[in-house]
Amino acid sequence: MAISKELRAPVGGSITNIPLPNFPNMFTDEKGKPQKYVAYCNEEGDLKNLPQNMSAFAMMLPFRIVGDIAIVTGDDKFMKQKQ
Repeated sequence: MAISKELRAPVGGSITNIPLPNFPNMFTDEKGKPQKYVAYCNEEGDLKNLPQNMSAFAMMLPFRIVGDIAIVTGDDKFMKQKQ
């Protein structure tokens, strides 16, 4: 995945994708058009005893997220490059 190098620093190590619920208007562009998004976290967060991420907890995810997360958003063309 091309984006992985860019996200290692923000999440503090190797990354893994976080499956997020589809909130249609969570992110919008400057014209209000909904944007696709994907989130990543440190895949070794539990092993490193990182603290629970309360922002992720507030999104009512059905699983526990620890450490920092990085959310990437953009138009369809940009997001296809990131998958």
